Amino acid sequence: LLPIVNLFLENNKMTRFLDHLLDSRQRDVTNDGVADSGADQWIADSFHTRDMVRQAAVDWMQLIKSFRACGSGKMDKDGRNVMSCDWDEDGIPDIGGPGSDMFMVGGSLGGINVAVTAAVEPSVVASVPIVGAGGMMDIGIRSPLKGVVEAVIGRLITPLILGTPTEEGGLVLSQFVISGRDGVDVPFATLDSVPGGGEVLVENLSNGEERLFRIPEDGRLRVPIPGDAADPFEKRVLSGMPLEGPPDEDEQYTVPDNRDLGDLLRVTIWDADGGEVAFIDQFSEDVMLEGVTYTAGSPLVVGTEGLGHMRGSPSLRRLASFTGMVIEGGDPIAYASHYINDPFEELGGEPVNILMMPTPGDVIVAVNAEIALARGAGLIDFETIDERYGMTVDQWLIETEVVRGLEQFGPWTDVNGNPALFDPDDLDDGLDGTGAPSDAPLRVTVETSSGVSGMRIPYVSTTGSHGFAMPNPGLDFDINTFAIHQVARYFQTRGQIISDELCMADHTCEWLPPFDEVTP
Repeated sequence: LLPIVNLFLENNKMTRFLDHLLDSRQRDVTNDGVADSGADQWIADSFHTRDMVRQAAVDWMQLIKSFRACGSGKMDKDGRNVMSCDWDEDGIPDIGGPGSDMFMVGGSLGGINVAVTAAVEPSVVASVPIVGAGGMMDIGIRSPLKGVVEAVIGRLITPLILGTPTEEGGLVLSQFVISGRDGVDVPFATLDSVPGGGEVLVENLSNGEERLFRIPEDGRLRVPIPGDAADPFEKRVLSGMPLEGPPDEDEQYTVPDNRDLGDLLRVTIWDADGGEVAFIDQFSEDVMLEGVTYTAGSPLVVGTEGLGHMRGSPSLRRLASFTGMVIEGGDPIAYASHYINDPFEELGGEPVNILMMPTPGDVIVAVNAEIALARGAGLIDFETIDERYGMTVDQWLIETEVVRGLEQFGPWTDVNGNPALFDPDDLDDGLDGTGAPSDAPLRVTVETSSGVSGMRIPYVSTTGSHGFAMPNPGLDFDINTFAIHQVARYFQTRGQIISDELCMADHTCEWLPPFDEVTP
């Protein structure tokens, strides 16, 4: 993507703007000398996650303010003072300017950020959150996205004491912990044989927590234990690692006493007859985690912090519900009612022009949470019977399995008889060749004093998708091009029209300029 951005900016004499686009707050959270983009965006620390989302909204607002100031000040260009934002020096700001219209569109994380900002930035003409959603903890608990699984669920159920059988008949004991966006296996002992049918006791000697588990015959273990540990920056301080920049590759960083790095652990193992097989409170070999070496013979401690809950347990579910309340201040669902029905009086009291675009079967950002955001905005009626369906729209979306979004459990099939998702909007009018099940198109549209708001649900795949993709003219009906043009038309009309014209799929609408008239 970066080469494309470079080419676009170069053609418009705006390459210096790229410096601003690439400026970021990413930091090294694993002490490997490489900045970890987004590693602390979605994490089990609900206060931090809440503030990360709110910070993004503030960033959008500040960016809009900066764009509006373009042309009214000066900037340095090669030692010369020129008009701000006028990179090609033609006397006109290349972007923004006083009184310019601002629009917001974003997908996935961008959709979530747009969904928050839309309610609190009144100067935006229209906004489109693509697969934005409400109910942040619901998203975090369900998402299979790499990085989210580790940082959210991983922190809730780790540290884990694992037992892994070897080909030689032994058993490797390790500590599975979360570091940044990854799970890391830290071995600390190896048994000569598998004590199948025995028991393992894991004790956190610092907080008094302990877990007693039976050992399966094959020796495979997974024992959660809550524990605290120094964070990556604290490990830098404790070990003498440089506080900034990469660590010295030729240097081994250790601490005089491992107890400064984390809670003390002890693992005791008995065989099926009750005989003690192992008593482990030290590392049996050198291991490195987050830049620090835990030396052989040093005290066995927790590698990284975690809450150590049992997977699927009532305590884990209660915690997830509680953290949902903590995140509320940065959760789009808390702002949804202020788009249309209850706009903030302090911000002018006018409804927001917003077009929500969930996609059927999304599991990355769960489609049920995408629908929940539209419900919270008042776009989905759960009280009035809709004559088209003989029930409320909300109930219809539930009955047709749109909210569940799992085609493999039925009842719908495609043209080939394979399990398929329901198409609630039928934006292709049955032309996509999938034979997707549908009904009278939903196509939620709400007129307000500001314009038009609504929801459109592009049906990208019979088995689900996370948003839509790049244009693909080879499709029977290019829903990707259609959806892109749907957003463009909404912005072109300043939030006054949500177009469902089929011509948007093949670029033949009268309001679309021919390709040969588009300036490269």
